[in-house]
Amino acid sequence: MSSKKKGGRTKRAARYTEDHHDDEEDIPAQTFDVAQKLRSKDFPRYFIREISGTELSIEYLQRKGFTLPLFIREKTGLHITVPDSSFSISDVRALVGGKRNIDVMNCATQQNSGMTMKEWEDFFTDPNRPDVKLNVLSLEFSHTKLDAYVTSPRVVRQIDWLDNVWPRHLKEDQDEGTNELSKMKYPKVQKYCLMSVAGCYTDFHIDFGGTSVWYHIVKGQKVFWLIPPTDANLKAYEDWTLSGKQSDVFFGDIVEKCGRVIVDQGNTLLIPSGWIHAVYTPKDSLVFGGNFLHSFSIEKQLRVAEIEELTKVPNMYRFPFFTEMQWYALDKYVYALLGRSHLQVDHETKLRLFGDKYTQTEVRKQLEEHQHVTPQELYGLKAIVMFIHSLPVTRKCLPSLLSDPVSLIKDIRTIIDTHKEDDPSLAVTGRPLLYWTGLKQDKSAVLKAKNKARRDLKDEKPEIAERVACKSCENCQVKECGKCSKCTSYPRKMCERRRCENKVLHPSTTCVLCGLDGWYAETSMTLIDRPRETSNLMECSCCREVTHPTCHTDYGVEGQISEITRNSWFCPKCMKFNPPSEEELAAKLRKVEEPEFVVHGKSNQPKSELRAQLADKILAASKKPVKAPQFVYRPPPLEDNVEDVSVLTKE
Repeated sequence: MSSKKKGGRTKRAARYTEDHHDDEEDIPAQTFDVAQKLRSKDFPRYFIREISGTELSIEYLQRKGFTLPLFIREKTGLHITVPDSSFSISDVRALVGGKRNIDVMNCATQQNSGMTMKEWEDFFTDPNRPDVKLNVLSLEFSHTKLDAYVTSPRVVRQIDWLDNVWPRHLKEDQDEGTNELSKMKYPKVQKYCLMSVAGCYTDFHIDFGGTSVWYHIVKGQKVFWLIPPTDANLKAYEDWTLSGKQSDVFFGDIVEKCGRVIVDQGNTLLIPSGWIHAVYTPKDSLVFGGNFLHSFSIEKQLRVAEIEELTKVPNMYRFPFFTEMQWYALDKYVYALLGRSHLQVDHETKLRLFGDKYTQTEVRKQLEEHQHVTPQELYGLKAIVMFIHSLPVTRKCLPSLLSDPVSLIKDIRTIIDTHKEDDPSLAVTGRPLLYWTGLKQDKSAVLKAKNKARRDLKDEKPEIAERVACKSCENCQVKECGKCSKCTSYPRKMCERRRCENKVLHPSTTCVLCGLDGWYAETSMTLIDRPRETSNLMECSCCREVTHPTCHTDYGVEGQISEITRNSWFCPKCMKFNPPSEEELAAKLRKVEEPEFVVHGKSNQPKSELRAQLADKILAASKKPVKAPQFVYRPPPLEDNVEDVSVLTKE
């Protein structure tokens, strides 16, 4: 370490490097020469499929699958968010926190030890750092400040089971950046920061749980050796792992074919499930990446889980909640293809996951047309059922949200029987099959969800909103007669002559979606002018929801405002799912945003003509008789004729 560092930190870092030196006495060091493997011509650029970012899409995966590593030279079209090359290790420390504990691997022994992020920064940035090859490969930074700076490629987000299968409310409720399994509400494996000094080497391995992985090089360079997950290669990998001779044998030498690819700064690499790979770092590097399970490699993912069991991989290095994820995947396919879910959740959570009853109805309508699935998905569902069946009862790990696994498995059998003759070409839709249809988890959506949940807990036919006199119509402004039964009764009631013909919503009424009143204010705010006739709230004549027109989701149709009753309409949702009759619309309603009188003219048309057209429309719509004017004023001509003036003068 640098002599400029404080004494305590220097000693601690020195002890750390000494600990690694002591460990090497018990753990055999690597004997083969990595530099020779870099120069060797035995590892050409096999297996790599280079495509552009715009080519990588759901349709591409549905058509061609995800069986080969994908190399993307530029990130354009990937819809990925990563920092630029000026981003440094110090920036990582500032955003993650200097006290964050991280695992650091000594490449000489391939063993991990602990260090704080501040100590790692001091080591990495020290120009006189010790000649020890340290590697940080497991810094998962979700729910830290660094989280906002990195977004995985769009196609990864569309197929990632963590985003589309794992119950979303569990992930959204996670508020800690810890990686302790006891505090995790979902498998935190989506965002990793990899930091390596030049010369680091990570031996051949398969990513946990058979996850696929994406890497983007922000700084530096990486060299990957890649081996396909054939049965022969996977069996050789099991034997090589159990032999204890990893430090003596370069695994790429004992398989039939091993490819090598160089990934430079700005490049992106996606490695499919089960691929056996090793990584070398020629330069100091900063890389972002993530792991993901998906539907196009289910069988490989389960095969890797079996290999982890055979090779005695410790639980701390396996995919968290792997078996639970398989259960949730089965349930999500049942919902996507049969329109029902076996999740036992409360009403508010169900709303967050699947949307309101109209959204769920729309999903079921789409299922009336047969949805073809890819062969990878169909065979994968069979493999999941067999995988769970093979597990002992104590390790089936049934999630608490699924109370009836027997019915779930029966539904999967129904799906397999129904879709066994599916046409793979018709399964290429360009749209993901698995996704959450519910509300997004943000402040406005949560408020809408809570208000909607409260409303849905009531009867199917909610009460009509309270209405009060408008105080602006003719009846509201007349004086009491003092003679009618209402005026002479005791206690005295409102005079029959003052009965309002067009009542409005009570000023205290609020929108069920946003919780604000008709003037977009909290009801507790007292310094707000609230004229009753200017309320923006609308009560639907069908579902009786009171909402602002602007708070509604875009259903592709417009709401219809009543011309008879104030603050009354047919909301867009009812216009789409439960529309009124044509006679009722023609007699009582008009479009929401259409003004009463509109004229359309050309740019070169005189404004006087437009005014005349508007006047004709107003007169035609008026129910009052038009009175003829007593006097007509005709202005003189704008230009006098000189000859006419001279003639008049002579006379």
